[in-house]
Amino acid sequence: MLADGSNKNDAVNLLRAVAAVAVLASHFRVLLFKDYDDVPHTLVNFALYGVTSLGHQAVIVFFVLSGFWVGGAVIRDTKRRRFSWSRYGTQRLIRLWLVLLPALVLTLILDRVGRALFPAASVYNADAAYHQQVVSEAPNDSVWDFLGNAAFLQTVHVPPLGSNTALWSIGFEFWFYVMFPLLALAVIGRGRWVHLAVLLAVCLFVGPRIVAYFPMWCMGVGVAMAARALQARLHKLGRLTLAAAQSAVGFAVLLAAVVARAGAGPLIVRDYGVAVVTTVLLVLLLNDFAIRREPSGGGLLGRASGYADSSYSLYAVHLPIVVFGIAVFGVSAGDRWASTPAHWVAYVALCLAVMLMAYVFSLATERQTTRVRRRFFALFKLSSPRTEPQLNG
Repeated sequence: MLADGSNKNDAVNLLRAVAAVAVLASHFRVLLFKDYDDVPHTLVNFALYGVTSLGHQAVIVFFVLSGFWVGGAVIRDTKRRRFSWSRYGTQRLIRLWLVLLPALVLTLILDRVGRALFPAASVYNADAAYHQQVVSEAPNDSVWDFLGNAAFLQTVHVPPLGSNTALWSIGFEFWFYVMFPLLALAVIGRGRWVHLAVLLAVCLFVGPRIVAYFPMWCMGVGVAMAARALQARLHKLGRLTLAAAQSAVGFAVLLAAVVARAGAGPLIVRDYGVAVVTTVLLVLLLNDFAIRREPSGGGLLGRASGYADSSYSLYAVHLPIVVFGIAVFGVSAGDRWASTPAHWVAYVALCLAVMLMAYVFSLATERQTTRVRRRFFALFKLSSPRTEPQLNG
């Protein structure tokens, strides 16, 4: 289990980075391109539209990974009788707010400027062609909306701020962070009945949808709890055997995401399918071949996984940037792009541009998390937090 940050699992970090890019790709494609029903149903279009429609499923992957890192640390501290709400809460809030608060300000600025300059733009008027996947029907940018999002009440008591509808999952994450320590302390800690009562109160407060998705987050915790035994078993497998298993399950994750996106039946059932195969893939990634022990890794995998340290920033800021850009370019819902090679090349270039903007944003926010934590803990003379791999809120 990689909890101290000295050993980094490049494969898991790459999975995190790919999931963040998948969310961007999904939202951008919906805004830029005609619907699949309005383009030729060729094999190429089927593949392109398929892999650029998995934003929601990528969030499920984030939930499992978040439980793996954050929940695993809670379990270890609880078993050792050293869990501290003040230390844990400070770590989590610094992690979340350091990105979220600037992202909320950026959302307000871009949305208000965009609405003032392009009041008729379909991206700011919730055109039905977007299938309610990207923009809200109202500005949702009041003071109360801003404060509610800052307090992680989006989807609980306020809508996500403005055009940034992706913020729904950050609200889910925060309440998972609250619920799991209460659950752990109710099972293996002190004051069990008190923690259980508070947990039930929190569940009633946040509502059934967040509660229903909480077990997906806990799947990652289960992997963290069994990590040592799993690593011992994986160590007995050869590199080629393990690589084949990882490739097969990785394909299964993609297939499950596509089926969950296009399939019938309740969405939550399909999401649980994605969570299960993601959990299996996470198990297979707990091996020495994927772990980098040097401070900075080389190779293509190490460099690609390095973008994971900007994944939360990408998730938090991509939508208001994309929406504003669409308004500037004048691409309305009625004249979205046809599926042509030139348009797909332009789409990839625009996605890379947004990723670069998010990276620059992360240099002042997300990538300063450890530094800000250390200064805060030193200022208030709290016990020093352990460095841990970071994840989308």
